[in-house]
Amino acid sequence: MRVLLDSNVFLWAATGARGISTAGRAVLSDTTNERLLSSVTPWELGIKFSRNKLDLPSSFLQFIRVAMSDLQVTELPVSIVHALKSAELPLIHGDPFDRMLVAQCQCDSLTLVTADRVLHAYDVDLVDARL
Repeated sequence: MRVLLDSNVFLWAATGARGISTAGRAVLSDTTNERLLSSVTPWELGIKFSRNKLDLPSSFLQFIRVAMSDLQVTELPVSIVHALKSAELPLIHGDPFDRMLVAQCQCDSLTLVTADRVLHAYDVDLVDARL
């Protein structure tokens, strides 16, 4: 399975937080799954970090690099096709970062691993990672 990690799931997995459900942990630990991280996720987390709304054990850049390596996550760049799809989505969710994740999943046939229950309203395969 090809899975795209939502920012919260990526952050929780990287820091060892206990906020991930059994189903979410199973997907993350299955080495046959291809784990992807949208290029918008470090952007979103970087904004939170720069506004002092996110505490990390190291510098932001080091945290992202180490977490991606440790979690064996591959970057999924944003394409124009993704951007156009995001613009077509119904306004169920107002967060542009989450809307982009949905668009990427729809365009690239990915499963979204997320704790955001609002995203269930979109036509996208999900793994509910919320406890």
